[in-house]
Amino acid sequence: MASCDSVDYAILTTGYHGEEVSIASSVNWVGLFETDSGYCLRNIELLVEPFNDTAYHLKNKYVGVTGEDDPVWLFWSAESVYPEGSLSALLQNPVTLLEDSSFILNSNWRLYCSADGLFLTDGVISQQLSELCTDRNNGNILVVHWLGDLDGDMGVDLILSEQREYDSVVYSLFLTSETDSGLLLNRVASFISCGIGW
Repeated sequence: MASCDSVDYAILTTGYHGEEVSIASSVNWVGLFETDSGYCLRNIELLVEPFNDTAYHLKNKYVGVTGEDDPVWLFWSAESVYPEGSLSALLQNPVTLLEDSSFILNSNWRLYCSADGLFLTDGVISQQLSELCTDRNNGNILVVHWLGDLDGDMGVDLILSEQREYDSVVYSLFLTSETDSGLLLNRVASFISCGIGW
């Protein structure tokens, strides 16, 4: 299973990966696909194939989807929480977050970056989502890839990537439906992408 913060959730990307990918089952996966009108969620069958990287003398893996185009993101859950069908995103393209940048998600929620990291606030609660903020001088890069309702609870879910000092990238999935008291979002799954040859 891709590394995750909960035994109930996982997030993954398609493509070539190193030994950080170890998936025991191809079932219970959902793909987030781009469409002409936005996005859609569909149940998929995960395909994991060995790939020998002769340049680095490593045994890697290709992760894809059986019988159709690759989705933008892959999600796994122990129980069915992602409803199939169309959905819209609050972001059309990924956003790199710089220090002192911010943007409004809806009438109440706002994401902002400071020297202390990335925060989400509803005007009452201010929750830190990451200690990182983009600093191209030292290779720290913080990107929001997705904002929208993934699991049908009418909340704002988020996919975030964190790269520290040109190191491997950590992709994280945050859901409102799994939030503890006093928090706005909960990080339910993370995936460390080391890339081929790392």
